[in-house]
Amino acid sequence: MNMIKTAMLIAFMTALFMGLGLLVGGRAGMMIAFVIAAGMNLFAY
Repeated sequence: MNMIKTAMLIAFMTALFMGLGLLVGGRAGMMIAFVIAAGMNLFAY
């Protein structure tokens, strides 16, 4: 159960970060935010 909660939290934070990237930089900003979020999530995990 804890693994599911962790995966959902990581997915939510990634989506939030991507949303902010979309607002700031459009589609390119969203993709940059996704790459950064994925890197941070892999490092943290």
